[in-house]
Amino acid sequence: MRRFRTGPLLLCAMAASLAVNVVLLQGGRTFEAAAAAHERLTGQPSIVTRHAEEIARMSDALATEDAARQVLYGKIAELSNTLRLEREINRSIRARYTILSDELNALRAEAAVPRGPRGPRGPLSTQP
Repeated sequence: MRRFRTGPLLLCAMAASLAVNVVLLQGGRTFEAAAAAHERLTGQPSIVTRHAEEIARMSDALATEDAARQVLYGKIAELSNTLRLEREINRSIRARYTILSDELNALRAEAAVPRGPRGPRGPLSTQP
């Protein structure tokens, strides 16, 4: 059984990859030089310049949007805290209301007990 050697194949692949990268790099530089020359000759911004300006505008808009979002998140946090406090206060008021209602009902029940002229066990009372 023969063993296949991968060393020379990998070396060739790496050399080809390096050559492609160099060609792409040089092509990018050539395009930039041609775009700059076109811009200088015609006085009109090239597509690269227009895209760069658009990216700058979008970045500024995004930064403004992020700042506004942070302000809104701060307000939301503040309002959430206020709402939490108001809910706690409402719970305590309801609990106090329940206690006072129970006390008032107890007092009304006590006042509804029939009493004679001398109290609950007087001569005119119906209780034994």
